[in-house]
Amino acid sequence: MNCFEHLSNELLLDIFEFINPRHLFYHFWNINSRLNNLLLSIKHLRLVIDETESHELISALAPHAGLLTVNTWDDIDLHKFRNLYSLKLARPTQIQLKQIRADTMPNLTYLLLSPNVVNTWDDIDLHKFRNLYSLKLARPTQIQLKQIRADTMPNLTYLSLSPNVYFSAPKQLISDAFSGEFRHLRWARFGHIDSYDPLCRFQSLSLRYLHIGCYHTTLIPFVLATCPNLQQLNVDCLRSGDKTMYSPAMIDNHLLQQIIGPI
Repeated sequence: MNCFEHLSNELLLDIFEFINPRHLFYHFWNINSRLNNLLLSIKHLRLVIDETESHELISALAPHAGLLTVNTWDDIDLHKFRNLYSLKLARPTQIQLKQIRADTMPNLTYLLLSPNVVNTWDDIDLHKFRNLYSLKLARPTQIQLKQIRADTMPNLTYLSLSPNVYFSAPKQLISDAFSGEFRHLRWARFGHIDSYDPLCRFQSLSLRYLHIGCYHTTLIPFVLATCPNLQQLNVDCLRSGDKTMYSPAMIDNHLLQQIIGPI
């Protein structure tokens, strides 16, 4: 142990990053005051909580967790995780969801709610999460969708809505995304876009990766014109529809590197 104690604080903290958080506190806590202070200084632990986790350990690690994944339906006290910047709920319960609040998680930038959830998520007030840069809603409700706005989420760079291609995002959200209101939005999955009209009036310079559904591939040139810096476009073509869309002139010198889907 003498050799270990001779290591600098910086090197010890680097070593701690490769050790399971549970082992850190089980094996290094209370050895001496120096190690205790080092452990208390850690703010960005990666922690995964499952059904077998003890509440005592959760309470001890909560102030030091930066990335948290919860894989249990147990009533975890999320209020103690004040330093979180990433939260994933694999089996969210109403009690867990009601604890996701901006005043208790002021640094939250990444929020992922599992598609396995059965209950509604209407209780989450997304307006207050002004620092979010990544948001994924697997089964979005209308109340949630209406809260996704550029003025309340100015730093949003990643937005993924339902993987169901027949899902349609609200027109206001589409307008905000393609008009450049989300100035930092680079990755977006919107589901089905049923009209090209809004795309004719807007332009987004930030979008790089886009996944959409459409009734006909003639929508693609409009998308390219609207997103001149787009690098990858993933298209789910719903050929069962009977809508006809007119294509603008061919777009030359576009930066697009890849189109995924029926062309």
